[in-house]
Amino acid sequence: KKVTRDLKSHKDPAVRQGIAVALAKMDDEKFYPQLFESLKDKDPMVRRIVVHSLGITKKRKEKVEALIMAFQNETDPVVKSYFVNALNEQTQAFQGPDPRTWFGWWQEAQSDPNYELGKTDEEALKKAEELGNKLKKRQTVSITGGVTLETEERAKGKGSRILILPEYGL
Repeated sequence: KKVTRDLKSHKDPAVRQGIAVALAKMDDEKFYPQLFESLKDKDPMVRRIVVHSLGITKKRKEKVEALIMAFQNETDPVVKSYFVNALNEQTQAFQGPDPRTWFGWWQEAQSDPNYELGKTDEEALKKAEELGNKLKKRQTVSITGGVTLETEERAKGKGSRILILPEYGL
């Protein structure tokens, strides 16, 4: 009880992060309500850790529901990218960076009696491509520095784009 209470109210965000990781790794349904509540934590680092931890553990519809609902209200762009990764991992649906798209998809998926959470076979990838979420790969070579930049994108619609650049020669 103290641990779950500290997850919500401990003054140190690092402690809240550690508790979230520990509870998520146990993947026990009795801790889901506390973890789902932590998706609203005031510290974006805590939210990021909770989202990541929920995304990499066992696939559960309750997690998908909580992630999609919390994603609707998220304002931090980095945390939003974690939501997209976690939802992709849990569902293999590849709905992109727009929380409204995920919400609409989830409403449809829940009503489909044949929907299986997180199918990773070719059929799931084909379905993602049918929804307009085909994986696009691009390669760009810098004229001045000869640096090759490879990017991958799987989304449609509007949203935040995140470009990660490696450190070269720093």
